[in-house]
Amino acid sequence: MRGLQLLGLLVLVSCSSIKSSPPTYDVQRFEEDIEAFEAKDASARYLPGTVLFTGSSSIRFWNGLDEDMGDIPCINRGFGGSTLPEVNLYYDRIITKFDPSVIVLYCGENDIAAGRPPRDVIKDYRAFVKMTKSKLPGARIIYLSMKPSPSRWHLWDQYKKGNTAIQKITKRDKDQYYIDVSKVMLQPNGEPVSAIFIEDMLHMNRSGYEGWQSIIQPVVQSIYNMNN
Repeated sequence: MRGLQLLGLLVLVSCSSIKSSPPTYDVQRFEEDIEAFEAKDASARYLPGTVLFTGSSSIRFWNGLDEDMGDIPCINRGFGGSTLPEVNLYYDRIITKFDPSVIVLYCGENDIAAGRPPRDVIKDYRAFVKMTKSKLPGARIIYLSMKPSPSRWHLWDQYKKGNTAIQKITKRDKDQYYIDVSKVMLQPNGEPVSAIFIEDMLHMNRSGYEGWQSIIQPVVQSIYNMNN
């Protein structure tokens, strides 16, 4: 029994020391997008304690985000077809300087589509959380699950694996929350609702964002009220 316990401990230590593999793409490929944000920020004024949305194109293309969140002050810093390593790289330039009270993150889908396994997404998400706790203690994180879409349906099992692991992480921390966006994106037969996507069958149309708004806004409102 002692030998089995020792073996289990060694396996645990070994697994916890595994590092995510480096991306195969240039993580600075969206530098111009970040510089465009900074040019805009040079003349804009934002109140501290706002809600900051960041991540990939599902956030970037959310036109009408301000209106969808009601009276909650929001900043949209979604960029490119970003991945978690890229969000982490630009963390200070797109998140820290705003001193947000709530960060809404949608990222991970492009990571897996680029060939990174779910375990890398999980470790990169942990790195995001670690930076938030260090740089913005007291800020709350809302993770939006990786979404199902017709064009990436072949990756859905991998997305679900990553989603499940991240949901477990959020449940162990009072400052993290998880929203399952698939609840408003799947048919009763379990397949994506194609009518909520534009022609590429990857990005959502207005109907898709209305579905997101219906489940995201109440959570954001509740958490924003707690922090302000």
